Amino acid sequence: MHSTAVFSVLRDKQPRLRRSSVARYSLCLHSVFMFLSTHHANSSPQSHQSCAETGSADRGNPALSGDNKLAFLTWPNQFFQQRSSNKASQMFSAPVRTPQPKQGRACTRYHHEAPATVLSGAMQDEWRSAAGHRFLILRHGKTNYNAEGRIQGSTDFSRLTEEGEAQASSVGGILSEIHIDSVFVSPLTRARRTLELAEAGLGRNLSGSTIVLDDLREVDLYEWEGMLKKEIKEMYPDIYSLWRGENPRQFKLDSGKYPIRDLWKRASNVWDVLRRDATNGKTTLIVAHNGINQALLCTTLGLSEEFFRKLEFPNCGIAEVIIPHGEPIAVASHSKLTLGAGQSKAKQWRWLYPTPSEWSYHDMYSAEEDVEETSKTSASM
Repeated sequence: MHSTAVFSVLRDKQPRLRRSSVARYSLCLHSVFMFLSTHHANSSPQSHQSCAETGSADRGNPALSGDNKLAFLTWPNQFFQQRSSNKASQMFSAPVRTPQPKQGRACTRYHHEAPATVLSGAMQDEWRSAAGHRFLILRHGKTNYNAEGRIQGSTDFSRLTEEGEAQASSVGGILSEIHIDSVFVSPLTRARRTLELAEAGLGRNLSGSTIVLDDLREVDLYEWEGMLKKEIKEMYPDIYSLWRGENPRQFKLDSGKYPIRDLWKRASNVWDVLRRDATNGKTTLIVAHNGINQALLCTTLGLSEEFFRKLEFPNCGIAEVIIPHGEPIAVASHSKLTLGAGQSKAKQWRWLYPTPSEWSYHDMYSAEEDVEETSKTSASM
């Protein structure tokens, strides 16, 4: 019986048999018939080898000479096994990432759904051209303490003014063109309110998850918090000059605290958390304060505490930083540039809002020269 007839019988007799199985059995039976017919028609070794070579050329099958006779019967089975193996490798080749905050960190994660944002053509090109994880560092809107010239520090008494709320709503329009994968925010009300208003202007959440991270609070200023700046300047003129940037590393309160040194250490801890959440090609939004934002930017550029006040953030100002995924970076300690465990060095950065600047590309040893130029842009914002 011809193999086509056998296939017809199988199909008629087994209506529930899967079509792929029928095709497989038919292919095997076809191979049997071809082998038997070839063996019957060619009795001599020479004619058998010739026929095997012809069949091999026509069908791409193994040669039928000698011990390879059985290979002709088994190759369809091997073919289907190979296809199954290829499909399995495709199914399990893509890793699944579920970032979680480190145990013991003071942070809270909120989950919610966020639709994908379609980027404009120009912005998509920029996203593709910059390999690494993108961080957007945003300062909160203007507060009543900002308007009064009062020290806020890490207290949580100040609130956004009407101008500050308008700033926060406006910055939502800038963020609307960017697909944000994760959000980290300070626990202080002025930062969280800024994020809330930015999202309200969009009518949606910026990310699928928001993490409130305690280390993103503003610099701790202890006994100065709540005081007017002009009062502090009159009472502690020498110390105030250090605080304003004359020698920030040596800035020491009467209580014995070194606020800027502690701030730089805390910024390094924040980068430890951010790096664990980072993935190549993704974007993270950080909503915090002028002091801690400066420390975050400077530490990832490899700049010491001496550069405090060189890169100040205006209200609702945004700095954009790209860090190569998986690369260690420079962390500054005093005037030394060292490699910190778990840290990441910025590949490039720029001011994104309110006054965009050009990208700054630099290595660890040219960062200081770049800051001298970009600090002029920071002062003008």
